[in-house]
Amino acid sequence: MLGQLDARDHKEDLLEPYGVARLRDLSDRALLQVHELLRFRVQESLRHHRSAVLAKLTAMGLSQQAGEPAAGYFARVDAYVSQPRIAGKRFRELSIGELQALRRKLCAVHNRSGFIAGPVPSPPRITSVKPS
Repeated sequence: MLGQLDARDHKEDLLEPYGVARLRDLSDRALLQVHELLRFRVQESLRHHRSAVLAKLTAMGLSQQAGEPAAGYFARVDAYVSQPRIAGKRFRELSIGELQALRRKLCAVHNRSGFIAGPVPSPPRITSVKPS
């Protein structure tokens, strides 16, 4: 589970409140607490990465329509994401690493399409015209 969070480097910080250096030195109760903490962090990380992918899909034009039920929206998201060239899996089945890779891929597709986020600059105003 530490690997899912890239938390191996922070193992000491996680175990410091328990006064041990290794997971096997924890009591059963403390081990359950650490497991719950890690599971919570994995869920938070999944939520964060899913939100980032959905935000990118929305910027690309795949957004929930007014009055559309969430099930219909996620069916469209699943249909797009499960294409073999995109992710090859349903959205809810993607791991944290797969979500990160999908977001990078969506950014590349979005940038390649020529869409530039942000306001479109207005043309310069001509205030006076010289007679010829």
